[in-house]
Amino acid sequence: MGIYPGAFVELCKTKLDQASVGSRLSIVCAGVWHNAVTALLVFVLVRSGGLGAVFSHTGWTRVTNGVVISDVASNSPLHNRIPLLSTVYRIDDVYLQSNYSNTWNTNDRFGETSIARWTHILTATTNRDTNTAGYCASTAENMDDGLCCEMSPEFPLGESPDNDVFCFERFAQSSKLSLSKHTPMCFDLRSVLERSDAANRCQSDSDCLQPNQRSHLYTGKQKSSICVLPSSPFASSRVVRIYYHLPNNQTEHMLLYAGSPTELWLDVQVSSL
Repeated sequence: MGIYPGAFVELCKTKLDQASVGSRLSIVCAGVWHNAVTALLVFVLVRSGGLGAVFSHTGWTRVTNGVVISDVASNSPLHNRIPLLSTVYRIDDVYLQSNYSNTWNTNDRFGETSIARWTHILTATTNRDTNTAGYCASTAENMDDGLCCEMSPEFPLGESPDNDVFCFERFAQSSKLSLSKHTPMCFDLRSVLERSDAANRCQSDSDCLQPNQRSHLYTGKQKSSICVLPSSPFASSRVVRIYYHLPNNQTEHMLLYAGSPTELWLDVQVSSL
């Protein structure tokens, strides 16, 4: 709720018809003129930092390390999953804070402000756009059921009856999202992506063949491990890792989202205040 500085004026049609052309033109243009003056004043306040000072004196603070969740559509998969007023500070390997030095990110092109970065990230077309490294996974974990990589406009997430299984491909070839040219590999999505610490990220298969550093990938005799990334030719079936802080709590939380990032962008309202 708030105060809207406006008013409704009902003109007397009889007197308006009797007025001169110049007077009638002045009356008709009064609203437009006032709108122009108001827009100019707001522009000056924003550019000078005065608007920020007004907000700060009324208890509002500007968030610079991400975006604040202000509303989530009731039909969104994230409804009741991310509390309102939580701060999303990272999506996949891209930090929303524009001046954050990201070890993996060497060519940042997602914009200067947190809101711009949020928009550009969620309207990216492939998983490769926001993941600058792959994930190490053991070939013994391959759960290929012949269906998870059968993707189509009707089944953009694959036809596997197991919703936890997702199609993957080698990171080195993932920029060519062509399901007909790569060997299908199906892994438990949460199991692979929740191992997203630096020790389990990779640029090639050779980065994963270090048992001493990744001992939890091996049971019994050494198994072959590969560098993979979720794969799909459809922008409506991307996999997104959302990192956020709860209100007044800096503990890191991570949520996996599989689906259309564009719908996520439409369903989740964010703010920098």
